[in-house]
This record gives sequence, structure tokens and C-alpha cells, in this order.
Amino acid sequence: MNKFLLGLLVVSALALYKLDIIFASSEPEFQRSSDSVLGDAMAGVERLCLSVAGGHSDSVDYYNCLDTAYAFEDICKQRILSQIPEKLTSPHAVSENQTRMQSCVIPGS
Repeated sequence: MNKFLLGLLVVSALALYKLDIIFASSEPEFQRSSDSVLGDAMAGVERLCLSVAGGHSDSVDYYNCLDTAYAFEDICKQRILSQIPEKLTSPHAVSENQTRMQSCVIPGS
């Protein structure tokens, strides 16, 4: 009887482990790397520059905005990465740091 109960206990523990009910990871469910977050921010630069240029993609303002943004990209990225954790664990932190990056590469945006 004792072997049966011990076997049942082991099988139950394994089932709960497999179902991730016990021994769940302590890592947060939401997690993004800081580097990828800032990279995503740079993906939105063209849209922002288009807005700065009043919707004219063939204007000097648009191209000046893009030139400035890409010129500032590395320095802004280094500065922001030095101030934030390697992994961002909330959508708010992601949004906040994407906005920070865009504001840094496009001053006044």
C-alpha cells in the first residue's frame, strides 16, 4: 500500500510539473530585450519624419529628418541602453523606451 501511495504521489507531482502548475519559472511572462525594443523604435522613424515634413516624402525636411535620426542612432542607443535593464518586462517600459529613443534621434518630435 505504501509503494502504491508513493507511486501515486510521484505521478501526481510529475503531472503537475508538466502542466506547469508547480515549479513554475520565476521569469516574467512578458519579456523583451532592450536592444530589440530600441531597434523597433528606429523602424518607426520614417513615419515620424514624414509627420515632421508635413506628409511630404519628397521634401528636404523629410530627408534632413532621416539623416539626423540615423546620425544620432548609435549615440542615443548607447546612452539609453546604459540606463535601462537588459530585459524589459512590461509593455509600459517598452513603449516608454521606444518613445525615448524616437525623441532622442528626432529632437522635437
